Amino acid sequence: MKPILIIDGDVLAYNSCPPRWESKASKQGDKYIRELDIDGNNKVLEYTKEEDAQYLQICWNNFKSNYQKLMDKFFAIESLMAVAKGPHFRDRIYSDYKGHRKKNQLQSFVTEVRKLAVYEGYAVFAEDREADDYIRTWAEECRRANKRFIICSIDKDLKCIPGTHYKLNDKPTIEISEKEAMNFYYRQLLMGDPTDKIPGLPGVGPVKAKKYLEDCKTEEDYRQEILGCYKATYGEEWKDYLLSNGKLIHIQSHLNDYFTLKGWPII
Repeated sequence: MKPILIIDGDVLAYNSCPPRWESKASKQGDKYIRELDIDGNNKVLEYTKEEDAQYLQICWNNFKSNYQKLMDKFFAIESLMAVAKGPHFRDRIYSDYKGHRKKNQLQSFVTEVRKLAVYEGYAVFAEDREADDYIRTWAEECRRANKRFIICSIDKDLKCIPGTHYKLNDKPTIEISEKEAMNFYYRQLLMGDPTDKIPGLPGVGPVKAKKYLEDCKTEEDYRQEILGCYKATYGEEWKDYLLSNGKLIHIQSHLNDYFTLKGWPII
């Protein structure tokens, strides 16, 4: 059975935009040297509209080439791809969500490549959510339909999805089991996610989270342990903190799948 590739279009777009500054730098041997300002910092590079247009075309050609290489690698004939559109429900919940990520000069071109990917039929916009939510939703739809799928991304957050994963930097495919996916998800509820500026429990990193959950076997075990940790840390306010972190961490398995405490062993 040929696989359906479920592709993180944001990553594919970013990977398709090569560094620009080398075209404005001087080459010394095998190295490119940028001109510095009087304070010793790299000078801000300026480009003409024609240079911008040429660069965007390079990025778009790279995107199409990278997409086709990916399809050929797995002998795939069908793909599903989502790209970011703009602010979404997590931004409304937490204004600092991913707020520390720095914008760079390539960001506007990555955005344009995303738009082209949608316009040309390669992808769809993730409406009021992230591409990750679409990826998990599609994976679950494929699973229910007994269709083989491969998730193509570099995003560690997607390890909460059992199945075949391929990193878009040409690493080997890996299989994530139901148990591994469950463990990763609940560890994130303890640790938070510094990459996305989600706080988690103070002082709890990978080592402590693993230790807290090492004896958990069922989902009820995990939830019981999580509740105990939040109650011990936040006292009477534990529910607010858990709901807040959960809504940010949780990747949707369908488009109305928001984090709640329904089904948790709350006494």
